[in-house]
Amino acid sequence: MWGWCCYRRGSSISEARKVKEKYESQLRAIPGVIGVGYNGSINVYVEKLTSEISAFIPSSIDGVRVNIKETGGKFRLLSLVPVTAIYAGRVGRFRPAPGGVSVGHPEVTAGTLTCRAKDKVTDEVFGLSNNHIVALDWGEKHIGKKGDPTLQPGVYDGGKLPDDKIGELERWEPVRAGEGNLIDAGLFYSDKLSSKIEEIGEPDQCIEPYVGMNVVKSGRSSGITYGKIIDVDATVDVEGYGVCRFVNQVLIEPAVIIPGDSGSWIGEADSFRSVAHGFAGSPLISVASRVSEVERILGVEIIPPLDYLGLGSMMTPFFAGAVIANLGGKRNGY
Repeated sequence: MWGWCCYRRGSSISEARKVKEKYESQLRAIPGVIGVGYNGSINVYVEKLTSEISAFIPSSIDGVRVNIKETGGKFRLLSLVPVTAIYAGRVGRFRPAPGGVSVGHPEVTAGTLTCRAKDKVTDEVFGLSNNHIVALDWGEKHIGKKGDPTLQPGVYDGGKLPDDKIGELERWEPVRAGEGNLIDAGLFYSDKLSSKIEEIGEPDQCIEPYVGMNVVKSGRSSGITYGKIIDVDATVDVEGYGVCRFVNQVLIEPAVIIPGDSGSWIGEADSFRSVAHGFAGSPLISVASRVSEVERILGVEIIPPLDYLGLGSMMTPFFAGAVIANLGGKRNGY
């Protein structure tokens, strides 16, 4: 069936990736497999490892090692089931609103405001969250229209129209039942947003994720949590309003987001550089999209520190630190 042979330590990364792409559809067709990824080896994600699944999956394919990882359940959107926040301080009404607090469309329970993002052309400032939090144009659900209100806090946390309206839906990337979904993201216009993220401060610019990166997230339900990236090229099926397939996804272990944390900003733990955008997960593993893809597809960028000085990405880390010192402030202080 597979035509595999013994694992060769000398197999190059490009060769291994090609093997993953070649056999991905066959691996996904095995009952119980809910995702296939790559981190130098081929990762096969299963809800629960059984003898039947093990019998179908070889230890290597065409010389590339195969790892089987249990997820503890299906990958699901994390705003469909209401949950009481562990940290009650994140479900209140904030003006200006920082990232990491409750937000949502009037038809959604509650999710998380990611952070501010700036249009690359017009310099307009928007709030960023998930499509399924602020737009509801996901799978079988097609509710969102440009101009729809965004509530802060979300409905589950007591948000009501008109008093808690913080902005209006601007644009989003539809999530479809096809093969090629890259992000679950939407933007709303608001002039009532803070530059900070709860317990993080100001996020730094986007960098690409890599396997083994230690990350931190800030979310409405579970606050600050830490994990490690285990995959940066995963194809996963996500249950929500129907089942939709996402490709090129970042997977994090242990799970850093729980219901209500959808939309969470995820960054490199020791630098606060923006890395990923959480939206789904299982009991053991979280699913997030690359921030670089969110920026590219929606035409925005995470607003870097000191952007208000007009310096932005021109600044080297050394120069940025010197300017902050001269201003008498801390890099991530409140």
